[in-house]
Amino acid sequence: MLQIKHIDRDSQDFPEFCRLYRSAFPLQERVHLGVYLEDRTGTLDILGFYEESTFCGFSILMTYGDLTQILYFAIEEEMRGRGYGGRALEALKQYFSSRLMADVEEPEEGSPLQAFREARIRFYKQNGFTETPVRFGWEGERYVMLVSRGSLTAEEYKAFWRQAKDDRGEHFEVTEREACPIGLKRGTVRLDSHRPEWDEVSAETIKTLRKMLGEAAVDIQAAGSTAIPAIKAKPILDIVVGVEDVQAVLEKVPELAACQIVLRKNQWPRELLFACGALEDDFITHHIHVVPYGSEEWRHYLDLRDYLNANKAAAKEYEELKERLFAQYAGDRSSYTKGKEEMIRRLLSEAARWRNGILPD
Repeated sequence: MLQIKHIDRDSQDFPEFCRLYRSAFPLQERVHLGVYLEDRTGTLDILGFYEESTFCGFSILMTYGDLTQILYFAIEEEMRGRGYGGRALEALKQYFSSRLMADVEEPEEGSPLQAFREARIRFYKQNGFTETPVRFGWEGERYVMLVSRGSLTAEEYKAFWRQAKDDRGEHFEVTEREACPIGLKRGTVRLDSHRPEWDEVSAETIKTLRKMLGEAAVDIQAAGSTAIPAIKAKPILDIVVGVEDVQAVLEKVPELAACQIVLRKNQWPRELLFACGALEDDFITHHIHVVPYGSEEWRHYLDLRDYLNANKAAAKEYEELKERLFAQYAGDRSSYTKGKEEMIRRLLSEAARWRNGILPD
């Protein structure tokens, strides 16, 4: 059985928890973590699973009376299929005296996800849960309810969520997209003032990439206009990854895709472009640019960012151009991007001279 520890913002493994939360669950399923971390009802638990001092996974749970709902449950990628999930559920059953509720998307005959959903139901049953007659719908999906220690009625389940809504309000589960609006429909443009949350999400994304890419990544940095606080930006985060061996990255493409980091363009030796977000809805939150470390592409990303952060007049000029282009091309990102090209070339030339000490700050 694994050990259980509470997790909060001050926990040593808080960054690992955030990374796993964002890699294990797609954007449309994630509630903004502040909702849980700042909850004052005393009904929420964020629990980490540990083998000695090694972080193995986490669960977020909510308790009312004799029922505890498993809201989120995730095991580290490299530990899946090795019995850690069952050990974590056993630890939860020992930790809580209440009945544990788990929901799984209902299998649908002919669906490409049918086998996966059936496997998830088997997993819970193999670890002491019983399938109940309770079914419910959410966001266009149907869910099966399972419970440990006995049975569950539809009325008990409804009463549980009525109490939760009475405590927190009808819409207490604010999504990440609502709380920190990043992302755009593919092909569209929107300009937002800088938000501190962008820096936090960029930092967490960089930690995730470092863990997944390991030694394949020489350096990883935030780039683009979202890394320039003084100017407005499209709310899509740009991360640039410098590598020396692109093959080591290409070998990780399936692993990255499993965490919703999907290769969109292979233009090597110039760049590999990955996208993150709700890609099935053409909704993009991040662009990950993998480029040769120390190359012209690498220098361009960092030079432009650093020059505009150091030179307010140049940053303002660039912002004004973007606002003019946005007014003209809000629904045509291709034309919007093309309209910036001439100024970007000039700014990159200025940035290179500034980097070499030729231009003043």
